[in-house]
Formats: sequence, structure tokens, C-alpha cells
Amino acid sequence: MGDVIDIKNPAGNKLTAKQMQFCQELVYGTDVDGQPLSQSEAYRRAYDTNASDRSVHVNSSKLAANAKVALMVKGLRARQHDATVASRLSERDYVLQGIKAICENPEENASARMRGYELLGKHGSLWVDQIATVTPDADALKTQLSARLEELLTVNK
Repeated sequence: MGDVIDIKNPAGNKLTAKQMQFCQELVYGTDVDGQPLSQSEAYRRAYDTNASDRSVHVNSSKLAANAKVALMVKGLRARQHDATVASRLSERDYVLQGIKAICENPEENASARMRGYELLGKHGSLWVDQIATVTPDADALKTQLSARLEELLTVNK
């Protein structure tokens, strides 16, 4: 995990360094398998404690329920979400710029350029595959079913 930074929460109340580290560990921290930390593990890391599991669970629950801490965790998660969205948009723009460069390069082969135009068209929803659904007339369907049933009954006799 990175350095603990001093951030004021949206309500303007400062957190202690350990409270802030708990918040950051809870939002950004991962275990050895890359999985998000549990509340208890975030508490253990922030407070560097060897207390019993029960004690850690109780104290981490109390800390997470603290209004200032809960507000900071919510704010950090919102920032994390915003950063993820921005990253995905950035990656999308990068891919689109690459496709445009292929389309605009007269030295690229025609197949690559056409595929690029196709992908740009799909991205821009210039064409959408449509499937027509036909609802048969109920009377016509009954007539067809009756005829087929009669045909099957006479063949099986």
C-alpha cells in the first residue's frame, strides 16, 4: 500500500493518521492474492496489532461505524470509482484513435482500413442489426396446424 496521505473528509473533520490508514487499507488494500482486505485485516494493518480475532473484529466494526471514518471510506470509494471510469474512457479513446489512424493511413491494406471503418461505424451505432419478428395470424396458424395434423394422422393409419 502507498503512503498515508492527510485528506480532510467532506464534512471538514480531520481523521487521525491511523483512522486514515484504516480507510485507505479498506478501500485500496489487497491481500497476497490481490483480493480486497476485510475490515478486520484493514484494522490489523492500520493499527499494527496482534490482538485476538474477536477484539479486532469488534474494534474494526466500531471504527467503520464511526461517522467520520464512514464518510471518508465513502469518499475514497467514490474517487476510486471515478478513477476507474476515467481509465476506461481513456483506454476507449486510445483504441478509437488507433483505429482512426489505420483508416486514415493510405499505406494500410484495404482490408485493415475497411475493418477499421466497420469498427468505427459499430462504435458510433451507424448501423444496427435488426431482426424482424412476424406474428402469424391466429386463424391461419390454426388452419395450418389442422392440415398438418390430418396429414400425420392419415400417414400413421
